[in-house]
Amino acid sequence: MVDDVVWYAESAVSPNMLVRFDPKSETFERWPIPSGGSVVCNMAPAPGGDLALACSGVDTVALIEITKRAN
Repeated sequence: MVDDVVWYAESAVSPNMLVRFDPKSETFERWPIPSGGSVVCNMAPAPGGDLALACSGVDTVALIEITKRAN
């Protein structure tokens, strides 16, 4: 979890999608992974609250910039 939300990559779709689940509001949000992602092998928090994805099928490390929402 990053900031009390769950992030995961959805790979059974084209393009692959980055999914955010907020357990407090029980809502999902989805964004396409620009590189397609191929296979996202690992995902980890990055400095500054961002998210790093290892997209092995396209030999890419993606940095997802997370912006805070106003409440």
